[in-house]
Amino acid sequence: MKVQERPDWVLYINDELNYDYDKCGKWMYFSKDINFMSEICSKAVSDKVVTLAKHRTEEWVAVRAKYSNKDEGVACFYLNYDDIEAHKKILSFFIDNNLVSKTKEGRFYNISFKFDSQTRARQYGEDFCSEIKLSNFIDLNSGEWLT
Repeated sequence: MKVQERPDWVLYINDELNYDYDKCGKWMYFSKDINFMSEICSKAVSDKVVTLAKHRTEEWVAVRAKYSNKDEGVACFYLNYDDIEAHKKILSFFIDNNLVSKTKEGRFYNISFKFDSQTRARQYGEDFCSEIKLSNFIDLNSGEWLT
């Protein structure tokens, strides 16, 4: 595994990087704990759950917090949108590592997959509409797989 540190991201890359630029997207995890995001990205790549993961740097989060009152970062776990087995693998990893929050009733939040083309088009917040969600794969109440 290679780790590349940039001013705004830390990337964890497996030597077998295998995603298609036109099909690529990510499942995301938001947190204030940069150390945990580093551990979980490293684990996902070293355990071959994904071939590429990245998270925001502490410096980037600090600057963002200063100007926008948002003090959390994001970790991204990449795969091709049409690779169903890869979705199941990363979502199992998310659930096993408590990366999907639950409501007070115990229901999983319906997290979204984001296409890189949506990121490149600057679709954020209300401008972002996900076509792939956790509910496509599991029952949000029971956590049981649909397929």
